[in-house]
Amino acid sequence: MMMTAPAPLLSSCNQAGTPASSPCIPNHGGDTDSDDDLTTRSSACPPRQRKGSLKRPLASMYDSVQPCDLEMLKVIGRGTFAQQVALAKDRLTSHVYAVKSCDKQNLVNRKQVVHTWTEKHILEKLRGHPFIVTLFSTFSTPDEVHFVLEYCPGGELFYHLHQQDRFDDASVQFYAAEVLTALQSLHVANIVYRDLKPENVLLDAGGHIRLADFGFCKDIGESDRTYSFCGSPEYLSPEMIRRRGHTVATDMWSFGCFCFELAVGHPPFQLHDDAALPALFESITAGRMYYPPQLSPTFVSFLKRCLDVNPVTRFTATEAMDHPFFKDIVWAQVLARQLTPPFVPPSNGVECTQNFDDDFTSESPRSPTLLEMKQQHKRQQQLHHPPQHDGDDPVDVFCNF
Repeated sequence: MMMTAPAPLLSSCNQAGTPASSPCIPNHGGDTDSDDDLTTRSSACPPRQRKGSLKRPLASMYDSVQPCDLEMLKVIGRGTFAQQVALAKDRLTSHVYAVKSCDKQNLVNRKQVVHTWTEKHILEKLRGHPFIVTLFSTFSTPDEVHFVLEYCPGGELFYHLHQQDRFDDASVQFYAAEVLTALQSLHVANIVYRDLKPENVLLDAGGHIRLADFGFCKDIGESDRTYSFCGSPEYLSPEMIRRRGHTVATDMWSFGCFCFELAVGHPPFQLHDDAALPALFESITAGRMYYPPQLSPTFVSFLKRCLDVNPVTRFTATEAMDHPFFKDIVWAQVLARQLTPPFVPPSNGVECTQNFDDDFTSESPRSPTLLEMKQQHKRQQQLHHPPQHDGDDPVDVFCNF
């Protein structure tokens, strides 16, 4: 008999309490996403080419990490809006973190101020979820904003996928189940993620997933619809491309693309160069799919319900959980992280970076200085009026970050 999906883990996600909104969040009164909010696949590893003890309880560490105590150890990544993601260690506790640093002026120029504040507050709201990366703290220096995040030493699922070329059926089912559990929790909370892809799924030390990079997420509230155009081209849903408004159903299209890529080794719709964007979008909106013969009929049936061009009849997260593809899955065990991961990332200690690309880890990380932090604190003390739009001074729009 099919297992009914458990109640999504949301009431327990905010164990530390959600902080009040900052008075300095820009007030835009609408969706401010620009038309160029598209991300590319990881440039350091293009598809088909790349092969501590704590002295205080974990919950009490939220918002208590002091930036002056952080020692930047190694660069472990870089993103569209992140100047660097670095492995960092707290000198007092020896706890390690991933610190994502974003240039303020770049965020203003790319109209990402609201997205950045949204990422901060949604991650605060979702603290404690077993499959969403934990945000411990944020801070600001004169030129950058910084997210102090849970460090996942297993690196990106994308890295391991292209080491193995493709995953077997059991692995696909495992990763799909944990990602789907995270998506269900987001959707129940009226949060649309909008950037699901293997690069944004991290592995912890035990091999379980963490959904990361919430820069394109949005709390759509009771409106149930938003009109942004953002994400990764190969994962965009037909309704987003048509720009007629989209709901959380857009994530389920991306989820279908994600599952396909895990099983086949590449997404169902591929972009080979930017000039091919119109052809890519035409293929997506027409739903022109090819299912390789090695895929099981059950899995193909599952993919077709996720990759339905009609968002109204497309699987919801809860409906997807009841498909025969997951017939052996007990969802309460998934939520409790009781399933055995198919793969435990190799590790040589808590500061291990061997699951990250050498192009990153060979770089020397930049560290915010104590002088920079003092200058920022002094600047914030002088601010009296919250910014009103993305074009304001980058220091002002990120005051009290």
